[in-house]
Amino acid sequence: SGSSRSGNAFYHFPGSEYGTVGFRNHNGIIIAADVLGSYGSLARYRNLELYYVDLEKQCLDDGFSLKPKALHCWLTRVMYNRRSNFDPFLNNFIIAGLENGEPFLRTVDKLGTAYNDPVIATGYGAYMATPILRKAYEDNNQMNKEEAIELLYKVMQVLFYRDARSFPKYHLGIVTKEKGVEIQGPLTLDSFWGPAAL
Repeated sequence: SGSSRSGNAFYHFPGSEYGTVGFRNHNGIIIAADVLGSYGSLARYRNLELYYVDLEKQCLDDGFSLKPKALHCWLTRVMYNRRSNFDPFLNNFIIAGLENGEPFLRTVDKLGTAYNDPVIATGYGAYMATPILRKAYEDNNQMNKEEAIELLYKVMQVLFYRDARSFPKYHLGIVTKEKGVEIQGPLTLDSFWGPAAL
């Protein structure tokens, strides 16, 4: 239940979505994002996907191709310029890929604020998921792909239980040195609401 794509980067626009998290391990990057797009409290779009761009193939007339770091830098300037003109794009971007063979994970918000970290979360996930991911990274920053996928499953489950604007389906974006970019999903979270009836 997923698709595989070759290339070196993908990005995701959280926009009015909630629960987007990214995790960097020694071999690559994994991002999880639920598929819900809300319009206020209305669950308007229930099947949004991770956006994927194959930067190696996005070469226009100038003969240059962007790498993830260049895309991140450009988005930082665009977002800051729009904010300075009091007309911001209301998006947060997570850029992930391989830069010179090394995992690359950075973010840019609607104000043009940019940073890199082994753990990135947007929206409500920044409050609920970041502590869980950071502790897991500090305990074992050499975890393999399967362990990282299991960790993000647990984090998405916590967000689903705790966030009123989350959804039980999500996509995974996986960047590895061996396979490039894979996008899997939609995957479904297990949930048990028995105690809520008490």
